[in-house]
Amino acid sequence: MNVEAFAVDLDPVSRSRGWHFGHAQIDTCGFRPEPRLAKASDLIRAAGDHADELGRATVRDVCGIAGDVRIGEEVVDGGCKYAGHGYTAFMNHKSISAGPIRNRAITALQDAFSRQRPSVVLDDKGYAAESRDILLPMVSPEDFEADLNAGNGNELQTKFRAVHSSSALAVNAFAPFRRRIGPLAMPDHGGFKTLAFEQKCPTGLRRGTPPNLDVLLSGESGVVGIESKLTEYLTSHRASFSPAYAEQIQDERRERGYFREMLRLMDAPDSYRWLDAAQLIKHAFGLAKTYSDRPVTLLYLFWEPANPSVSPVFAEHRREVAAFAERVAGSLPMFKAMSYAELWSAWCDAGQQDWLARHVEELRARYEVTL
Repeated sequence: MNVEAFAVDLDPVSRSRGWHFGHAQIDTCGFRPEPRLAKASDLIRAAGDHADELGRATVRDVCGIAGDVRIGEEVVDGGCKYAGHGYTAFMNHKSISAGPIRNRAITALQDAFSRQRPSVVLDDKGYAAESRDILLPMVSPEDFEADLNAGNGNELQTKFRAVHSSSALAVNAFAPFRRRIGPLAMPDHGGFKTLAFEQKCPTGLRRGTPPNLDVLLSGESGVVGIESKLTEYLTSHRASFSPAYAEQIQDERRERGYFREMLRLMDAPDSYRWLDAAQLIKHAFGLAKTYSDRPVTLLYLFWEPANPSVSPVFAEHRREVAAFAERVAGSLPMFKAMSYAELWSAWCDAGQQDWLARHVEELRARYEVTL
């Protein structure tokens, strides 16, 4: 399967921009001005006569939230100097909802799940009672459960049970290849020998918890680490790094684009609204440290609805991905990005086995929803 010509359309609305993996042709499209984050208990009301056709609402420069919404706050604090998500050491991460689009996405995914699995009852948050209820027909627990149980965060007994779990999406997409890995091909890579989920890639920082990659593929052409996203990016992000990264990374990674981008984000943490760039940089540090002697790629694999033009968020997210890719171009690991829909289309276009065509059909029925 020739995957060098995979193209990612970075603007699904205008269809005017592209990124070809083989040639790294990127148009960053620039950044839009960043609104401030609302505070907990802020009341967001519709913007009245000044609301635009997208239904945005504003309160003192807060945009992207429609209707009367009381903002809640999610705070994750590291309990010690190096605690937190993916070597964040001490992390104070606040996030607010992008608005009703994420709720619409979760509802659509729940509806699609119920059509596929009408006998499975979901709770009011979209969680199944058992993790195995979430699996597609060609996925066996033996293909992934040991990996997830060995990972951090007790994923299998918690978030994995949600129909909008990005970890479950990664497992549902890749687990069938565990027993038949030969046909698996990814951008610029093939001939994989091993596939694993929730794999730790230590960054080399002292006293830290290594970040976990959703999928790790290894073979003759090198290593591919995959960060999977479903609806998570429909929440605003603010980059956060412990000073330990700048203090303790003293090897060749310090001269690469990921390190420079980290320093820039330390000064301008709101540069990306939808893309969790800090998480990607930490994964890159881990991959570069763990596989310093092999070609390695960090692949950002993200979900979109069947109609991404329904909200400007999806185009803005792609523009942020393109801008990040340009800033870390030429670094190790190589950074690439594509949507799940684009990957599944590539699998089908390659004329693979009948089982894979059936598997992609199940994936699309579950995840390619219209909002």
